[in-house]
Amino acid sequence: MKKIVVQGQNEWVQAAALWLNEKHQSYKAKSLYVPAGETPKPLYRDWEARKPECLNNMKMIQIDDVLDGDKKNIFKQFFFDELPSYAPRIEYFESGESQADLGILGLGMNGHVAFHEPGLAPNFYSGCVQLQNETLHNLGLANGTWGKTYGAHAFYKCKALLIAVKGEKKKDILMRTLEGGQRMAKEVPACALLNHPDLTILTDFQI
Repeated sequence: MKKIVVQGQNEWVQAAALWLNEKHQSYKAKSLYVPAGETPKPLYRDWEARKPECLNNMKMIQIDDVLDGDKKNIFKQFFFDELPSYAPRIEYFESGESQADLGILGLGMNGHVAFHEPGLAPNFYSGCVQLQNETLHNLGLANGTWGKTYGAHAFYKCKALLIAVKGEKKKDILMRTLEGGQRMAKEVPACALLNHPDLTILTDFQI
């Protein structure tokens, strides 16, 4: 596991962009899991501005979305809003059977990656899941809302992973993840990825 600590948004974006370029070259990567949410927005703005060469032939795969309710497929719309140049060629979540070479992930306040919620088995690959109360609250979703998602097992099979974390509010859950190890993988899903052979954790706070 490699840990990168930067100061400020510009350095955070530069580090994430460098990671993608290096892993694309190292693995001749042709596909990439991409997350929605607040965390990757600065990176996506950078992609829109620079049009990185490594993305020219890269297949992007959506990792999760809201399955039902009045905010169904809000993450699909997110990509059209935040990545308009790339959105038409993103593979949006349908059957959840695609495997990417690389993965960029955020970290939820309850330790989830994508919508792989606490309580799911660490070997969960993809499927439909009932979202937990903390996730519902953070996204402003109604009680009982379901999501569709790739899980930790799909991400573990990537050749390289970047867990990108921004903001001091995420420090506690990241430290819990790092300290928990594999024994906590069911309670804190991100723990299932700690033994990945090419895992990078990028933060803008000290860990």
